[in-house]
Parts: sequence; structure tokens; C-alpha cells
Amino acid sequence: AVGDAEFQKKAIGKMQDVSKGEGRTVLFVSHNMDSIRNLCKTGVLLENGMVKQVGTAQECINTYLRDNLTIMQSNIIDRKDRAGNQKVKVTGISFLNTNNESIQYLPSGDDIIVCIKYISTVDDPNAIVSIDFSDSKETPISYINSKITGDKIFIQKGEGEIYCKIKKLPYNKGEFLFSCSICDSMMNYYDDITNACVVQIVDGDFYASKLMPVNYFPCLVESNFYTI
Repeated sequence: AVGDAEFQKKAIGKMQDVSKGEGRTVLFVSHNMDSIRNLCKTGVLLENGMVKQVGTAQECINTYLRDNLTIMQSNIIDRKDRAGNQKVKVTGISFLNTNNESIQYLPSGDDIIVCIKYISTVDDPNAIVSIDFSDSKETPISYINSKITGDKIFIQKGEGEIYCKIKKLPYNKGEFLFSCSICDSMMNYYDDITNACVVQIVDGDFYASKLMPVNYFPCLVESNFYTI
């Protein structure tokens, strides 16, 4: 299912009607683990165009997530599961606090700096850098790129670093998946790494009360209640 949320809802509803009410088989292809879990009883896991596993949907989901975790534990520069022409290649990802100190755990509500290291064989004064976060089931939570924010990124030949400052990190505690990509101005990928690393977010001071909602809700909203 593609498109906006309402379209996806209608599409998934129709697939459920067809599969349950009309007794027909629906082939559903997706990387969204929640959708697969809710829609499917049987799963087929593919790897490099070949069938790797046939079983229940949950069994295939477990294998997929376990394999992805193994891949994410390898060095970024050695990752083979990447798209793009590799004229610009991501070689490292780290997270910093506002003192430019490397941090392993990201507190909710803190300003966080993402550092993406790269090596390039081209100069590109109009490159576009994208980052996104998903939950541990690979359900997308947020996406942003430098074109949307209006920031100009100049990629130079050789090694370099790109920084993205996230103000008041708006996520609840838990494990999140971080993905990134670098494109030219026409959105042709130089490098694209899905689930580049696992990010551990911990309790912070997002709210003045220092209280947090249950982590079933991954996103935090800055707000105030009042009466008139």
C-alpha cells in the first residue's frame, strides 16, 4: 500500500475483505512488520531474489528482524545492503550532544547532532541528505531531508562530514532504527542505507514534569494544557 494514510487504510481494508469475505488469496509484499503481522497468516521471506523461509508470518518476521540486527552490527563501510551508485559513500554514523561529545544513549528532549561521515569521488554543491527513524518493527516514525529544511549541502571530493541537529529529540524511550541517504539534486541515490544502525533513546527532560507516557507511544508532542 502506498500513498497517504487514508488510502493505505482503505487498501488494507479491501485486502482484508477480499481475503476473508471472498475467500481469495492476496499476495501482500511489504517491509512494514505491523501490516504483515495484522494481515497475513503465512509468510515467505525472500533474500536476493530467492526464497529463504516459508512459515507463519510471525516466524518470517522474527527471522527478518534477527537477520537485520546481525547486518546492522557490522561496520557501515562494509555493508552490502545499500543502494546507489556509491560515488558518495557513507562511512560512519555517530550521535553527539551539544558539546560535540559522542554519546551512545540519546535522552528524550535533548538537542542531538547526527554526524554522517562520507567519502566521495565527486563534487556536488546541491546534494540532498535524508534521515529517518523507524520503530523496532520498522514502522516509519519520521523523515526529513536537507531540501525540505532548506539547507544547502556541498559534497566535496575526498572525506567529509555532514551534520544534522535535531532540536528537542521528540521520541519516547526505546530502540529505534536509523536510516540515511545521500542523493544528487534529482534525487538519484549516491548511497542509501536502510536500518543503518540501532539507536537507543532513554528518558530525558522532554516535559517539565520529567514524566513520560508509556513507550507504546513513540513520539512526544510539545504542548501545554490550560483553561479559560
